[in-house]
Amino acid sequence: IFETETHLDVGYESKHNQIVETTALLDTGAGGKFIDQNYARKMGFPTRTLEKSVQVRNVDGTLNKKGTIT
Repeated sequence: IFETETHLDVGYESKHNQIVETTALLDTGAGGKFIDQNYARKMGFPTRTLEKSVQVRNVDGTLNKKGTIT
């Protein structure tokens, strides 16, 4: 489990009325798909400059230390 992921301990009732406890990964509902610029260059992926930069926030609402996506 990575420190950058948010996990929750959850329990639910199965269709056979059994309680199942597990750990779930929280889906933040992120609306875009982005990868690290250095990784993209290393792999030879094409890139483009966005018309408007995207401000990135972490799951706790703080600004991401890597800055904006341009």
